[in-house]
Amino acid sequence: MNPLYIDIDQSQIEDYRIVMKEDKLDISNEIMLNGSGTQRGLFFFFSIIGMLCGYFAISLDWTVLINIVLGLFSSFFLVLSADILFFSKRMISVHNGNVRIKKGIISKTQIIPLSEIAEAEFTYKKRFKDGKEVNQRRKLKLCNLQEILREHKPVGLTLYSKLNTRIDIKAYEYEADDFIFFLKEFKLSFSEATATIQEKVKKITSQTEKLILSDKVLIRDLERNLQDIHLSIYRKHLSIFRKDAYSEGVIYQRQQEDGRFLYCMNEEFLEGVTEDMIEAAKNLILSTKENIKVVKSRIVTYEQILAKMRVIKSTHEQRQKLQKATEKLNLLQKRNINRKQDLEMLESSSEFLHQLEQLTENISNIDTLQESELIRNEMNLWQHNDLTNPDLLKEINNILERTNDSNDNKLK
Repeated sequence: MNPLYIDIDQSQIEDYRIVMKEDKLDISNEIMLNGSGTQRGLFFFFSIIGMLCGYFAISLDWTVLINIVLGLFSSFFLVLSADILFFSKRMISVHNGNVRIKKGIISKTQIIPLSEIAEAEFTYKKRFKDGKEVNQRRKLKLCNLQEILREHKPVGLTLYSKLNTRIDIKAYEYEADDFIFFLKEFKLSFSEATATIQEKVKKITSQTEKLILSDKVLIRDLERNLQDIHLSIYRKHLSIFRKDAYSEGVIYQRQQEDGRFLYCMNEEFLEGVTEDMIEAAKNLILSTKENIKVVKSRIVTYEQILAKMRVIKSTHEQRQKLQKATEKLNLLQKRNINRKQDLEMLESSSEFLHQLEQLTENISNIDTLQESELIRNEMNLWQHNDLTNPDLLKEINNILERTNDSNDNKLK
């Protein structure tokens, strides 16, 4: 698997679904839970029944009592069987990117994909100094789970799908330690499954930087060890100048903290060093150099990962800026369309007012009965039309103007 892969395209997430199927997978961390609360309830219930049987034994004959006892035992075994089959074995786990819940031996497993969970809320019982207890609800991803569980009692976990489907997981249905274990596993898996691109990049970058730092410390220790191996068989020399390994026969050289250079010359062995010791030391030198080479190669790979993370981060930031610019452009276009519509309405209103003013003037110029009759007849033709229409008013004004022009010609 490519360690650099980050799923940027989150548009392929399907609608929420809960798959119900038989539990056929090998689950390594499932929690087997006993329905101890149900068992205690049954014990209490049948204790009451036992007292009632004692009462009936005194007041009724033995035949009636035997029938009652047989009926009670039938009910007991029926309830007990139902408890064993449906409630006695509870399993809850996080496995392969799914929350798996099973209640009872014969019940089916409820599978909830983590990728389809939009939010998870954790409820716990908070105790105040006065002894009062109040349920507190917080988003699980934002909780300091370790701190809360040290001081408060868990109540349950509520899961919300992307379609607002709600699933309640009650703490009292499970053993306390098992439910707490599930909470910790779920929080870790859910945080990873629902992390944003920025969060994923930040996490991978942080992890890679820690690995680089760790490997640099390892290289420092290996180089110190390499120096110690050389000094175990070769004579030690110090110089303020770096030596040329090819011309002067230097087989090892390393700068010290004081700035001077420590070096060893070929074939300048310490007194008392045997051939076996020299052979063993040379093998250790080769092995140490090989380890240093491997670690340096690993650091190069880590730095390539960091470079890839920077590219992904930059690309995502540019996409976000482009998305914001697109949204802003859409908003400006919408405002522009609204302004254009307002302008068209204003122009239409101006034309209407102009025609209405012209109509008033033309009507005021009518001074004979014959002209009034003519105008009234013309207006009656338009009585069922919308007089707020500028085109209609314009037509009426044209008629009036022709009438007035005709009257003026007659007067001349």
